[in-house]
Amino acid sequence: MDIQQAAIDAYVDRDDSVSERFRAYGAALSFAGGADNAGLVGAIENCLASGCVSDLEAGVAAYQLLGLEPVAALVKRAHAEYVRMRPDGPSQELAEADERFWDELDAHWFAFDVTEQLDLLSSHVQDASEVDE
Repeated sequence: MDIQQAAIDAYVDRDDSVSERFRAYGAALSFAGGADNAGLVGAIENCLASGCVSDLEAGVAAYQLLGLEPVAALVKRAHAEYVRMRPDGPSQELAEADERFWDELDAHWFAFDVTEQLDLLSSHVQDASEVDE
């Protein structure tokens, strides 16, 4: 099993036998996967609509813990903007300006290339988890 999948599994299973940093890496990967597929704001919408706000919060905390503060700040900002744009949830129509802003937030996410940044951290996270074993 690769380190990314092992970290995601540790996060999902709340595996206390590995380091907090390793579980955080899994949370960051998990959120990034959703955002890479649905766009940042789409991933936030999915978290809110499915009742998985804890995954959103875990992603933000993970980016902070892993030293990716600009990514954490973007996710927090996008979450706040989503709530502003759609206070009544996903069925609410967006104003044209909000649609453009949604696209801008997504473009910022993709410009960060979060998955690549997380891939670069994998050896550091793996080393830390092996120490805890």
